Amino acid sequence: MKILRIYLDTSVIGGCFDQEFAEYSNILLNEVIERKRIGIISDITIKELSFAPDSIFDYFNSLLYKFEIIKTNDEIE
Repeated sequence: MKILRIYLDTSVIGGCFDQEFAEYSNILLNEVIERKRIGIISDITIKELSFAPDSIFDYFNSLLYKFEIIKTNDEIE
């Protein structure tokens, strides 16, 4: 069985700290942590999250090793 690969942007990570979206953002991130899904992020997302409040960036940074990172190139830009 193939594991679903999901691109995660800043709204998913930040959603973990937003009452309106926390339930589903955390479910999705927990599935990535438990390797039920493959979380994909870009270096652009990493850069954007570096400007997030410390609590959000620290949480994200603690999970960084769980993600597959895509580097941007001319085609993506």
